Amino acid sequence: MEMNGVIFFSKEKLIEVISNFLKNKRGWLILSKSDVERAYGKNIAEEIDLVCKDGQNTIFIIIPRWTRKNYSKSYFLTYLAKAATYTGIADKVYIVLPKSLFTPRYVDGNLLKECGVGVITYFSGRVEEAFPSFSLTYKSRFSDFSSIRNKIKELENKVAIITDEVSLMKSHLEKLDNIIQELEAKISKISESAVNSRKYSEIIEKLEFLERNVAYLKQKAIEKSIDLSDIREDIKLKETTETELPDYLVDNPWLKVLRKRR
Repeated sequence: MEMNGVIFFSKEKLIEVISNFLKNKRGWLILSKSDVERAYGKNIAEEIDLVCKDGQNTIFIIIPRWTRKNYSKSYFLTYLAKAATYTGIADKVYIVLPKSLFTPRYVDGNLLKECGVGVITYFSGRVEEAFPSFSLTYKSRFSDFSSIRNKIKELENKVAIITDEVSLMKSHLEKLDNIIQELEAKISKISESAVNSRKYSEIIEKLEFLERNVAYLKQKAIEKSIDLSDIREDIKLKETTETELPDYLVDNPWLKVLRKRR
């Protein structure tokens, strides 16, 4: 049956087409229903259409029955949710879609990646892997990567906060530097004042010393002036005495001799 270029196979025919692709193109081993039941239980054997082995990896293939009635995004999402529940059991899980359904209108690639589910498409008997399934190891790594990315984001936010704090600290340091410069200028002025004060004290000391010397000299001058007064009185006395002498004794050289003998 065909609709809009899509051939709707019977489920048995579709399983046969997909099985041939997996065995011949991928080299995967298709397990029998009895092997699946022994290895994984009856429920898995009934729910999973194909169970394959690729080396050590176990691969589950889910093949919905597509008809005109269920050719919709909601039907795909129902099977995607079912497939996602098996990603914890199998290493890889695939869901099979008609190729025309594998478009952004129906399928969200990010949702597939988050679920860890791959897509195998078919069209006119041709089968291909349209979207890879991620193993548990890859999903774990992907989860770790997401965790690391979140941590990096947190670190970036912290770095931004620290950068702001550093800028604020720089601003405060600049203000402190200005205050320090002002204090240094004031200290310099105080030092100059202290030097001037010392010079002033030295000047005062010198002035006091000079005053003392002046007082001493004044005292000496007074003492000297008294001596001079005595000398002047003696001179006056002598002059008076000499003037009172008789004429024949005035300027007589013998008078000088007689004074010395007294």
